[in-house]
Amino acid sequence: YLTEDGAAGLLARLAGLATTGSRLAVSFESGFERQRVSRWVARAYYGRVGERFRCRLRPKDAPSFLAEAGWATSSLLTGSDLDTDHLSGTTLAGRLDTSSFVVVAGR
Repeated sequence: YLTEDGAAGLLARLAGLATTGSRLAVSFESGFERQRVSRWVARAYYGRVGERFRCRLRPKDAPSFLAEAGWATSSLLTGSDLDTDHLSGTTLAGRLDTSSFVVVAGR
């Protein structure tokens, strides 16, 4: 997992390579923070294989983080948004309890 500076640098490099009209979807956050047991298991697993969560953003900070790297956010979807927009009418509806979020941005 990248540090915040590493993620910013990668996003800036991608922006430099992207042509006008390019789009990027980025998932932030592990998604386990609200689930005590899953959070513990995920941290233990990733720690065991030498991975750490180094770059953590709050949804409200993601658009400016991407803008500084040259991307314009067009949408930000939280777990609740994803549940409502994509899981309604399925057996998974109302069961998505995650702290992760997805940002869609363009050049």
